Amino acid sequence: MHYIDEQVSVSGQIDIDDISTLKADNVTLIICNRPDHESQGQPLFSDIAKAAQSQSIACENIPFSGGDMSEAQVAEFAELLKKHKRVHAYCRSGNRSSVIWERAKSL
Repeated sequence: MHYIDEQVSVSGQIDIDDISTLKADNVTLIICNRPDHESQGQPLFSDIAKAAQSQSIACENIPFSGGDMSEAQVAEFAELLKKHKRVHAYCRSGNRSSVIWERAKSL
């Protein structure tokens, strides 16, 4: 996990076991920027969301492939940042999540 600022951290793919660590870090929202089935064996967003919700963490899905991020996705990410004090975003490596955060902060 890499902290971008005091509000947002990013990482590569998380799994269900990571949810309790994020909860302990006061995360209130997890954002997935990775499409399901991008890699074999990758946990599905629905499974991550179910585990997060069981620990009272909201979960949003804004998936995109590298270089295919839309302005609507950036705007959605920006709106979510306004609503949550502590956010963790993930993708395959953390890079896409960092890029969409950077674009969202410039709005």
